Amino acid sequence: MDTNDFTVVIPSCDPKYSDLVYGHICEQLGRVNSHDYTEPLVIKKNGSNYPSFSRLVNHSILLTRTESVIICSDRCKPTREEVYKTMDLIDKGYGFVGLWRFGFFGFKKQLIQRVGFLDENFVGGGYEDSDFMRRLKEADIAYYESEEGEYRGGASRWKTASAAYFYSKWSEDEDSVTRLLPDPVYDYDIGEWPKSSFLKWKDSVVLPADTLKDKKFLYSPELP
Repeated sequence: MDTNDFTVVIPSCDPKYSDLVYGHICEQLGRVNSHDYTEPLVIKKNGSNYPSFSRLVNHSILLTRTESVIICSDRCKPTREEVYKTMDLIDKGYGFVGLWRFGFFGFKKQLIQRVGFLDENFVGGGYEDSDFMRRLKEADIAYYESEEGEYRGGASRWKTASAAYFYSKWSEDEDSVTRLLPDPVYDYDIGEWPKSSFLKWKDSVVLPADTLKDKKFLYSPELP
């Protein structure tokens, strides 16, 4: 694989940890960024003063010029094998690959063209991941989620997003999930990319506790 095929972005508001993770990933991938490359392979995004995790991730995507993007929390220290496993699963057709849930995940920009950016109405952090999973199910695009690799735990730096917005957008029971509100549309430009063929939602790999995979997807009759 050409190293210019993807960019790893480390969004963080703590330079102590983002510098550590940056150095670790560069070492794992066998190089330090140099002027020999037109696109940095690993970049940091200062997340200070961002109102939400969603907006920070969206702006991290906009930093890149490559077709594929990997977002790496400063709590994760992925190995070279985990980075390339992420890219391999993306190449196999998974729309979203989270080797540590929403702490270390990758995708092609074609996914964003299909389902949209993360919903910035989730102010703070939380629920944006559950929302995005349901949007993947709605679009019939496969999702891969696991808890592989090294992850530094601890309390979240984000104020927990309001659950009220999530439950105003989705209704769910044991058998089905229903969309109640449309997604917001953002005037962000990620360029033009060729269409990709994604695996179907039924091919998703989810954590054992997740009950979403086999639920039916419904629409509110009040939606246009």
